[in-house]
Amino acid sequence: TGTFTVGQSPADLAWDDADALLFVPNAFDNTVSALDSTGKIKGTYKVGTDPIAVAWDGHALWVTLFDDKAVTALSTTGSRRGRDALVTLSSQGNSISST
Repeated sequence: TGTFTVGQSPADLAWDDADALLFVPNAFDNTVSALDSTGKIKGTYKVGTDPIAVAWDGHALWVTLFDDKAVTALSTTGSRRGRDALVTLSSQGNSISST
């Protein structure tokens, strides 16, 4: 248990068990911080606008970008995996398309 410094407005957490990394989206910085199990920052990755949620699927970190209305996938080293996907929400239903 401890307190660790990350970016502005940390919004969520995702844990990569294999690499022992904790990912934190920093909404006001437009970044994602990666911390090791001791709380040391291993990387800070620029993403799109207003990252508010993250999910680890065992291969990629999925980051929800609220203002961009998109999701992006990152590797554990912060490199983009493929293209962003635009998420369109409407009263008629939701759709996802690759940009």
